[in-house]
Amino acid sequence: MTMTTETTIKTYKDLVQEERRLKQHLRLQKAALHANYHALSERFAPVEKIAGIVKNVTTPSTRNPIVNTGLNLAIDLLLRGFYNSKAGWISKLVVPFVLKNVSSNLVNKKGKGILKTFRSLFNWNGKAKQRQH
Repeated sequence: MTMTTETTIKTYKDLVQEERRLKQHLRLQKAALHANYHALSERFAPVEKIAGIVKNVTTPSTRNPIVNTGLNLAIDLLLRGFYNSKAGWISKLVVPFVLKNVSSNLVNKKGKGILKTFRSLFNWNGKAKQRQH
């Protein structure tokens, strides 16, 4: 919307009316902007999800470096037993890279739940609980 109205303000009453008109125009513009923003965010939601997945695959989480080091060592040890000399060099590079990044992000996102589950297996005195069936 373009403002092409030429209002001449001669009195205080004209000024107050113009202020009201401009405030109403501003409210309408804000509402239109808000509606456009939500329409665009809904339209780009799938792209945002894909970008999040790509980020999880390509970049490791940096929240807990000790956990990441442990995960990296565990993945290296596990893959060393499964991969043999027949595996291609691309898969030898890509698979560990992807596994390390995905596991790092999953553990750091779900870490509190995993830690809580692990703690629930043990008593405060460090002895394993006896499961009753």
